[in-house]
Amino acid sequence: MERTIFALFLVFLISPAKAADSINRYPVRTDHLTDTDSGYVLASEARWESLYFLHVEGRQEYRSDGTFCGRLPVGHYELYKINTSYGAVTSDDPFTFEVVAGQRNYIGTVSPPWVSDSKKFAEQREKNPAVRKYDLSKFMKVAYDYTVFDQMTALGKKFQKRCKDVDISEFTTQLMK
Repeated sequence: MERTIFALFLVFLISPAKAADSINRYPVRTDHLTDTDSGYVLASEARWESLYFLHVEGRQEYRSDGTFCGRLPVGHYELYKINTSYGAVTSDDPFTFEVVAGQRNYIGTVSPPWVSDSKKFAEQREKNPAVRKYDLSKFMKVAYDYTVFDQMTALGKKFQKRCKDVDISEFTTQLMK
């Protein structure tokens, strides 16, 4: 009896644990993707933050330090995490977007409240009132309301420098919801 319990304990101890909602955080190359199995996505941030996109079906993470311009496999995505200078913020109800084969979409500029609450963005806030709460600490109940704005016209030259392989005039604005 003791041997059986000990054997079960060893198997449990040695077996790798895997969470039911595990996310593959290893970098994945996307340079092999084509218009038949991917779409081009352009997203930016207002405050030099890192954006973390999650391919919901495949549980694969795609990370961008600053503006993201590149191919992503077809599917449903969430902006599940944003790295800020204060720490990583996550959401129980993140911004989402779809990647459709062959399409080129600008999904918006993500902005924290201390930027988006300024008078400069009042017009954009009216056009896209979607706001998502991203938590810095659920324990301490620190959360920020992030907004997504259309900055394609204002930042077009910056975006074109970042997207060297594609003409940004081909992008359609489909802001994250």
